[in-house]
Parts: sequence; C-alpha cells; structure tokens
Amino acid sequence: MEHKNQERTESMKEYASDATITAEIKAKIYTDALIKLFQITVETYKGIVLLSGFVDTQQQADRSEEIAQSVDGVKEVRTNFIIKEDL
Repeated sequence: MEHKNQERTESMKEYASDATITAEIKAKIYTDALIKLFQITVETYKGIVLLSGFVDTQQQADRSEEIAQSVDGVKEVRTNFIIKEDL
C-alpha cells in the first residue's frame, strides 16, 4: 500500500511540475513581441514539451522553441508547427 501512495505522490508532483512548466512557457510566449500565443499550443508531460500549431514564419517557430528550452524543468522540446509562409 505504501508503494502505491508513493507512486501517486510522485505522479502528482510530476503533474504539478508539468503544469508549472506549461504555464511559464505560455507566459513567456505571450510576452514575446515576435509570437502570437493563440496560434501555439503548449503541452508538457514528464518534462517533455510539445509545441504545435500554426505560425507565420520559421523565425516564430524557432523563437518558441528557444523560449521553451529556457524554462527550468524542461527535459526536451518537440515541435509540430505548420509555417504559413510555406503554404
């Protein structure tokens, strides 16, 4: 029983940490002059961040990835962007 409680506590800590990472990335993207937050979805699981959505330029995609990598607790950043200027 104690093992299950420990696993549940660790899982809750990871979830809280992931939520904090996601919130911090969103806040930094929102305040960045180059990027429009509403175009980018941010998801985090066990420190792995997924950025996805539509961006106008490759520069916006690159900047979003830079921002995510700068946040404490981020282990890896994966992206799935569609760049509008390429369409």
